[in-house]
Amino acid sequence: TFYWQNENYFNYLKAFGDHSITGLLGISWSRYRWENDDARNQRFFDDYYQYHNISIGTATRPQVYSSDGQNSLNSYFARANYSYKGKYLLTLTGRIDGSSKFGENSKYGFFPSGSLAWRISDEEFAKSIDALSNLKLRFSVGQTGNQEIGSYVTQTYIGSTNVVLGGAVQPGLFPNSVGNPDHRWEKTTQY
Repeated sequence: TFYWQNENYFNYLKAFGDHSITGLLGISWSRYRWENDDARNQRFFDDYYQYHNISIGTATRPQVYSSDGQNSLNSYFARANYSYKGKYLLTLTGRIDGSSKFGENSKYGFFPSGSLAWRISDEEFAKSIDALSNLKLRFSVGQTGNQEIGSYVTQTYIGSTNVVLGGAVQPGLFPNSVGNPDHRWEKTTQY
């Protein structure tokens, strides 16, 4: 297996009078790649070789498998925070994620979110309440995306098998799955 990830951020901060603004822009890439080889045999006459010499097994049909694959994710994201006197707060975020797991027509999804907050404990009427050190009321809404499906499930596959032709075993190909280029991100909205 081989995995790499690269993330880059740009931060911004500006304060003027009772106002402050912070911002963030970012981009992220990641890729996961794998290769598998599997060989099986049975009826070994001795365990001297252990797994170092699979070919000495005497099974009628030893089994050999191999596969490989990869998936990639590319993301762009931004966040802006606004604060007035530290009491009235606004946050807006957005991200665009692109996954190789989805079909050609819907690789990218957009996932926004936002929140409004009021820090009640900083108001004059609340400062006289000794039992209150920090009270904030916040409303937020946002979407998240889910890409946790198998790699290549949106593509059409050709499978392989052995068939008997003319009294001999021959390799054969057959349609194994029907792809869906419109398969989309699962989106969940939370409040």
